[in-house]
Amino acid sequence: MKFKTSCIAEGKMCRKYLYTLSLAGGIMAGLPWNGVPGVLLFVVFIPLFIIVEKYSRGLKEGAFSLFPYGFIFFAAWNATAVWWLPVIDLIGGLTVILLNVTLMSLVFTLFVFTRQTAGERSGYASFVIFWLAYEYILLWGDLSWPWLHLGNGFAGNIKLVQWYEHTGVAGGSLWVLLVNVMLFSLWRRSTAGGYLRGCIVQACLLLSVIVIPVIVSYNIFSRYNGNSDDNINVFLLQPNLDPYTEKFDELSLRGRVKDLTGLAEDMPGPPPDYVIAPETAVDSVWLQEENIHLNPLKNYLGENPQTSFILGATLFEEVSCQKEDHTVRFDPDRGICFRVYNSSLHLDFEHGMGVYNKKQLVPGVENIPFHRYITLPGFLSVDLGGVTGIYARGEEPAAFQHHEKEVSAGQLICFESLYGRLAGGTVMEGAGFIAVITNDGWFKGTNAYLQHLRQSQLRAIETRRPIARSANTGVSAIINSRGEITAHGRWMERTVVEGYVTPRGELTFYVLNGDYLGRTAFFFSILIILSVALKQYLLKQKRPSSFR
Repeated sequence: MKFKTSCIAEGKMCRKYLYTLSLAGGIMAGLPWNGVPGVLLFVVFIPLFIIVEKYSRGLKEGAFSLFPYGFIFFAAWNATAVWWLPVIDLIGGLTVILLNVTLMSLVFTLFVFTRQTAGERSGYASFVIFWLAYEYILLWGDLSWPWLHLGNGFAGNIKLVQWYEHTGVAGGSLWVLLVNVMLFSLWRRSTAGGYLRGCIVQACLLLSVIVIPVIVSYNIFSRYNGNSDDNINVFLLQPNLDPYTEKFDELSLRGRVKDLTGLAEDMPGPPPDYVIAPETAVDSVWLQEENIHLNPLKNYLGENPQTSFILGATLFEEVSCQKEDHTVRFDPDRGICFRVYNSSLHLDFEHGMGVYNKKQLVPGVENIPFHRYITLPGFLSVDLGGVTGIYARGEEPAAFQHHEKEVSAGQLICFESLYGRLAGGTVMEGAGFIAVITNDGWFKGTNAYLQHLRQSQLRAIETRRPIARSANTGVSAIINSRGEITAHGRWMERTVVEGYVTPRGELTFYVLNGDYLGRTAFFFSILIILSVALKQYLLKQKRPSSFR
């Protein structure tokens, strides 16, 4: 690829070409979230690197002059991958995309600034480190949004990334970043007339970085047995209620529990070990009260004492009105203060009810970012049906022991299935398998429900735990510990998915060590930023003073 001298000199023509290049690269980056093989990610940053290379040679301007090119690239990426966000809620969805694009563009600008200050080699190394640190930061706080982590782009290609059991999704991000940088370096060296021997050595090194992880992954996949004879029978309930029109109205509330138990009772054969119902399967469960609308469920457990029942609930907890907490609400009809949790209930005939409260809340839906400090306009939140606004946050991961079987079920609710550290936390609590409950009906007719389903496949690989996923409108699925879907329902279908999970007891390197790649990158990114700042300061000190 060659640039004409006139392009650099004339400016406008060059900018038009570079904008097109950044747009094309961004569109390619978003395609793996829509079913295109994740290996496409190996080349998506090269257009940005070309822009940095050619722009910096022809136009001597600051790092922020390249911000628009990065912004277009990341806007195209987000629009291609999560185009469904504005479909669900126009203002809220666009706000999420705009914020994410801005943060990505700032990371890109920081890389350009570092490259200008520390040189090309240090600059491209810093890009890898900065991006991994950025993804790590997005795992925490009020703006947490890991949907577009690069490693997630391989969610549809699980045979390529079985080594996530050692690295987590961050390993896939590192893989993508290294291949992009090395491929660009090889291209630049070959077009600049570099020595053939050096090009061959560099090409062999690049090939090894691509091929070795694939060989390792296929080897793990072929020797790892995702099934055994020690199985747990599960029913996954998929009631298929529209969250916008059916799920949260008062009429459906009174009969919803009976409807759920009816689904389980209609299944032929002996009762299962577990029945799992989706997120917010029931509403208005008060923690301190006797909830009479749960009686059909208690009757079912009385008739089937060997069964444990997991279901999602909107949980209300009465608290003192003296508590100064942004999550406390006031009910004027009852004259009480309370908190609202998105919860998972674990019930059995012998031990009663165990409660897990969702820890990782969805920004803009269950948690208004920085609401404890500032008040944001309500229209910036995304309406996903049911209770919106400020939910209270759970504290610890949970795994509940079956009252007869020697197995514990880990609990993840909806958005939490994007977080390897949360899945790993349930495993450290003793989970032999993980129950994921979700309500994907708010995705409407988009493909987001498939993107969400594939995240659970990655969690199974990272933790080597099978996953039983109950989704209100689908897709409910059983995923073995190799990440393979062994049984599933259909989208927007009322059904029960029956199958078996094989509990596991081993602890993977990732479960034991968490997001260590992100932590390491964050540490080194701080060192790089301090080093670059110091170098800039010293350069200013050496410049001669000007006197009038």
